[in-house]
Amino acid sequence: MKLLAGRVGQILDYNSLAGDVGVDAKTVRHWISLLEASFVIFKLPPYFENFGKRIIKSPKYYFTDV
Repeated sequence: MKLLAGRVGQILDYNSLAGDVGVDAKTVRHWISLLEASFVIFKLPPYFENFGKRIIKSPKYYFTDV
């Protein structure tokens, strides 16, 4: 959670975070999905009027209670 807190508001790279923790990227995805399900963090999807840019741009994660 501390490493994720340092990346708040940035594009999240699962491989980079997994390398810092020392686990597989799939494990990091699972941990983040658990944090989303328990409403500790939330995913903010990108908003663009152009739908092509919405596919390219990545969502960002934020904590619900800082």
